[in-house]
Amino acid sequence: MFTTRSHQYTIIIAGAFILAIPALINGYPFVNSDEASYLESGFQLYMPWDRPFMYGLFLRVFSLNGFSLWFALAFQALVMSFLLFETLKTLWGNFPMWKPITVVAILTFTTPLGWLTSELTPDIWTTTCLLAFFLILIKENNRVATVVLYLIFGCGVATHMSHFLIFSVLIVVVFLLKGYFPFLNRVGLRKTLLLLLLINLLSVALNSRTMSSSKNAFLIASMLEKGILKEYLDEHCEERQYRLCNYKDQLPSDPNIFLWDENSPFYLQGGWKGTRDDYSAIITGTLTDPKYLLLHFRESLKATARQLVNFKLADTYPFPEGSHVHERIEKYLPADLADYENALQHQSNIVEKLSVVNLVVYASVLVGVVVLIFAGFMSKAGLQNAYWFFVIISLCAILVNVWDCATFAQVNGRYGARVIWLMPFCALIYLFGFGTSAKTNCVVK
Repeated sequence: MFTTRSHQYTIIIAGAFILAIPALINGYPFVNSDEASYLESGFQLYMPWDRPFMYGLFLRVFSLNGFSLWFALAFQALVMSFLLFETLKTLWGNFPMWKPITVVAILTFTTPLGWLTSELTPDIWTTTCLLAFFLILIKENNRVATVVLYLIFGCGVATHMSHFLIFSVLIVVVFLLKGYFPFLNRVGLRKTLLLLLLINLLSVALNSRTMSSSKNAFLIASMLEKGILKEYLDEHCEERQYRLCNYKDQLPSDPNIFLWDENSPFYLQGGWKGTRDDYSAIITGTLTDPKYLLLHFRESLKATARQLVNFKLADTYPFPEGSHVHERIEKYLPADLADYENALQHQSNIVEKLSVVNLVVYASVLVGVVVLIFAGFMSKAGLQNAYWFFVIISLCAILVNVWDCATFAQVNGRYGARVIWLMPFCALIYLFGFGTSAKTNCVVK
């Protein structure tokens, strides 16, 4: 059993080390194509057109102003390890030190969690925010711990544009569930939810320029993937003369090519700023036409179903000399360049080697689903305790995330992977909870 603060610190540090093992094997934190934009915005201190500013600032601050991205990764891993430990402590009570370390190890090697923690993108912060959200609601923290949790939540929600919708829905869900879970009916719950909502709204204000400049382009790309855009343009271009009509027969089938290839119609029209009004008119046209409104709804459901079962790790490629990512590393983190160039990611196409890893990930999720169904049927204390509250908000987060990304962006394994590890985590909490002082059926007081 952990009995002192030093034991707790040991567990958290050990957990962080385990979570970072994929990066240690790689020889450097994993990066993807978005890294160039994050580094540029963070070190140049500007708000990019296509993504929030906060994660770029995070990379600058926690790389110690360009000393090394290893420090940013270490902080990211420590935050996640701390939140995992606090969640387990809240649900289990007291427990042997080996249990949380074992849970973190299983999650690292059988789910996307270790990969996400070892990759310098905002994807890990979706579930980081969720764990902080849960702990704020469920646990009576001291003042310092409360401030830390609010800071984690506040900074985390500002790292990705999808977080506003996800946590707005979760706040509503918690408000509706307060009558079902007795421990939620405590003094100050409404004030807590209001504060969380205000923080969420503040994240929108911080990212208002990015959201206003990019939302139309992302929606158009989503409509392109779903086939809605081409059908609408073919039917209405003669009468409405949208600027995009000049390119309707040159539209790529891949939304990523449309958004990121400098020779695509999107950039030929003027990019993020130059297309805003034209794309807004097209989107409005589809949403005010009953035929296309129904098509949006139908395609959203189909895309959500595809995204729900798509959580493959397949979005990390080599970025050798000449790539934007390499240029930014060389410019802003010159001391990291040798480690970056020698990393396994940049020596070969690592995506081709992930087939076995993805099989393990899918198996772990399937086992997690089976365990949770079994736990629900076997629960003798009912489903009104802290554990089942965590399961419910985790499931809600998974579903809202899947619908949000599939509907307003595109179906991408990365978007599913960032939350799906919560299923095995909930199963492990249940399985390892037997024999603890709390036995996962505690009601937090």
